This record gives sequence, structure tokens and C-alpha cells, in this order.
Amino acid sequence: MTVICMTPRSGSSYLGSVLRENGFGTTQEHFRIVGGSLERDAEKLKGKSYEGYFREKVQRLTENGYFSVKLDWPQFVPLYFSSVFATYLNNANFVYLTRSDILAQAISRYVATVTGYFHTTNEGGVQEGVVPFDYEGIRKHLDYLVTMQGDWERFFASEGLLPVRITYEEVATNPTEAFAKIAQAIGAPVPENVVTKTEFGVTRTSENERLRKAFVAEHRQRMRKGAAALAGRMLT
Repeated sequence: MTVICMTPRSGSSYLGSVLRENGFGTTQEHFRIVGGSLERDAEKLKGKSYEGYFREKVQRLTENGYFSVKLDWPQFVPLYFSSVFATYLNNANFVYLTRSDILAQAISRYVATVTGYFHTTNEGGVQEGVVPFDYEGIRKHLDYLVTMQGDWERFFASEGLLPVRITYEEVATNPTEAFAKIAQAIGAPVPENVVTKTEFGVTRTSENERLRKAFVAEHRQRMRKGAAALAGRMLT
């Protein structure tokens, strides 16, 4: 069993599609909470335990002897604080997927939530100049991502886990190597020709760099104002 522990906008959909195309089963957010399968399936439990629900879902979605799931921290919490983790996941293979450039990640999430353009499989795209600059909006996503990374790191450390660490940048530039790291970690053979072309791709738009420059400039201006105000108080 492979658990992709991810943060949003880190390339998890593409990585999951690469795992799928190379025989690792349908790697999706099988336990998505908000508007996802967890809520829909919970209505069908009819008195079954959460552990039973998890076990049945794993059995149904296992392909070629592999079950892979990707989830962010809020999706993982119900599994962790129930007996699911202790019973089924304590010996799982954990992969930690993050992004080295967290500001780019925050901007990507901001653009996606504003425009609804989350994946290259979505219709349309993002036209230049249509995404308004919102410092606080981007900062909110930045704080959210940093907090989630802290939650994941705390979990790994507390459970004594050493996950396979992969970054968005690695997946984007060398998906074959990223796949090989996962396959080798779980003892699976690496195909001679790894399939890396899928329906997903990079969703970066021309807006991202414009918003990045505006955010950094605004942040530095706020820092200068804050420093000047602090200096003024110290002199009075």
C-alpha cells in the first residue's frame, strides 16, 4: 500500500496518473472530504465501521496487487485518529510530495481557486490580466501550505517515519526518476519504458509570474513600513 502525502498544487494529479499508467492502480484522492467520496460513501455505510469502509474500499480499488492513494493532511486526519492507521497503514509506504518554491505553490492555488482552472484537463484556461492581485489572498494560501507542511512533518517525526521525499520540481523535470524512487522504495520493478505522458500537465499561466513580482514587492514595502514604525516608537 502506497500513501502519497501531499500538499495542494504539488503535482499530485500528474504523479498519480503516472503511477496509474505504470500499473500502480488508480491513484486518486479516494478519501477526499469536502464534496468528495468520503461524504458520499459515508451515507452508504448503514452501520458499518469506518475501518470496514476503508477495508472494502481498498479491496475494491486494488489493481495488480497495488493500492495507492493520495491525500492532503485534512483528508488524512480521519484515518490517523481512527484505528485505520494503526490497523492498515502503519506498515504502508509513505511518499511525501511537496514543492520547493512554496510561494509559487501558493500563487498556483490562489489562481486556481479564483479562476476554477485547477488542471490542464479543465476547459479553457487563464487569460492574461484577468486574475486580480490580492496580497492577503495569496498570503492566506501561503500560510495554509506552510501550516500543512508542519502537520505532515510532525506526523512523520512522531511516528518515526522516513517517507520517500519527492518535490513538484522533480516530478515536472524528470517524472521517470520520480516514479523510479517510489517503485524502488516499495520493491516494485521499474518498467524499461516508464509512461510519463498522461492527460495532466503543468498548469502554470502567464499570470503566475506577474502575481509573484507583485506579492514580493508588496511584502517588502510592508516590511519597510513596519520597520520604520518600530524605529519611530523606539525613538519616542
